Amino acid sequence: MAHKHRTMRGSSINMEQLSIQNDKTIAIGNMNVNAGGDELGPGGKIVKTSSQRVREQAALHTMVPDDLPIQTGSDSLAQDNAIKEAAVTKAEQDAEDRAAAERILAEAEIEAAKQPKRQQKPEGGLAAAVAAETKVEHKAIDPKPAAKKKKGVKRI
Repeated sequence: MAHKHRTMRGSSINMEQLSIQNDKTIAIGNMNVNAGGDELGPGGKIVKTSSQRVREQAALHTMVPDDLPIQTGSDSLAQDNAIKEAAVTKAEQDAEDRAAAERILAEAEIEAAKQPKRQQKPEGGLAAAVAAETKVEHKAIDPKPAAKKKKGVKRI
């Protein structure tokens, strides 16, 4: 089916014929392809056609695993048992590693608790200058004497 469009001036353009005529024209952009979708190499030569590119992309996203052999009944039982045993030994090893890590952490916490804590003071720069010069004194202000000096209604 022809894709004919009518321009504002009234002439008709066949878009399908136009795309077929310009199929080998190098497209503008950074994908290194021509108007037909073929991948171009140096000098504008076609490295892969668009159908090859589509097939490669479809092969990447297939749902069927190609790298594993199909298992038969007797082989699969032995392999399943071996996998289960390996998983159990791996779990036991992980539990031992976790226990060792917890012991090391507990020892480190005990060692840290024995050391005296030091309060850090700001070092150099603006923070140290402000901390050295600033002394804040808090004086408690009693609100009752100020309220007693005022005349009039104190509570409604």
